[in-house]
Amino acid sequence: MENKTEEQKQARIKLLMASIELTETGYAGIDKNGNKVDRRLFPDAVPLLYDLSLFIPHPKEIKNLKKGTRVIMFNCGEADRYKDRIWNCRTNSFFPKYYREHETVYLEGFAGWFSCDFLKVVE
Repeated sequence: MENKTEEQKQARIKLLMASIELTETGYAGIDKNGNKVDRRLFPDAVPLLYDLSLFIPHPKEIKNLKKGTRVIMFNCGEADRYKDRIWNCRTNSFFPKYYREHETVYLEGFAGWFSCDFLKVVE
């Protein structure tokens, strides 16, 4: 009986650690059922509120850029080099398998993907 209790404790600790890690990414949200979820997987979820006392970071905006969207770079090293350039998104934005903290997109004429955190949509 005591073994099962220890297994339950370990399972609960694992869930709590996953919850903390999700909160630290800035993509944590609350779905319509009141469950804490990853907003990258559930875009309709409401972002958790920013609260420094609980170490909850400011919710990250999910830009959900589409192929063909025109963007400019800002607030990064590349922005100085390409300050007057307007880029076209070569793909829809996505979260890479091994780098899920940042929404990224491929840009026409740029090698590799680029973080959407440093892109603004041009109207």
